[in-house]
Amino acid sequence: VLFRSVKMKGIERGLKSFAKVVKKIPLAKLWVVGTGEQIYLNELKTLVNDLNLANNVVFKGFVDGKDKFDLLSRSHVLINPSYLEGWGLVNIEANRMGTPAVVFNVRGSIDSVVDGVNGYICPNDDLDCFSEKIIEAGNNDALRKSAIDYSQKFDWDLQADKFYEELNN
Repeated sequence: VLFRSVKMKGIERGLKSFAKVVKKIPLAKLWVVGTGEQIYLNELKTLVNDLNLANNVVFKGFVDGKDKFDLLSRSHVLINPSYLEGWGLVNIEANRMGTPAVVFNVRGSIDSVVDGVNGYICPNDDLDCFSEKIIEAGNNDALRKSAIDYSQKFDWDLQADKFYEELNN
């Protein structure tokens, strides 16, 4: 699963990495979720065809919160090839559903993913590492369990209570 179809999200490098996954797992599927500029989406669809991934990649477009969590719960891996993240909330949302995240070593992503705990971190632009870690994460039940456990640290109600407590001190 990939979320948000904008250039900053690095979808093209996610697709190139996924093409390497498909060489090893021909029936693998990738859902590209989110909206973006039509010109960019058309470029991505052309890239999908150029990489011979037409049978493996589905562009889902916008999905609401309920459908997002349904997709995350049915996914084996969240791939987040962003060039930059604000923090990487989607990584934790995926973890909450038992889905580890594979990310590049970029600001934001490394704030929400602990390598080997709730996903994997690859050197920036290392597509070979990225594709290998996608496969590894998808076959790692211990990582799925660890991702769920890690996500439990991020309880927004608990954080709000702590914040209000600090305000009152």
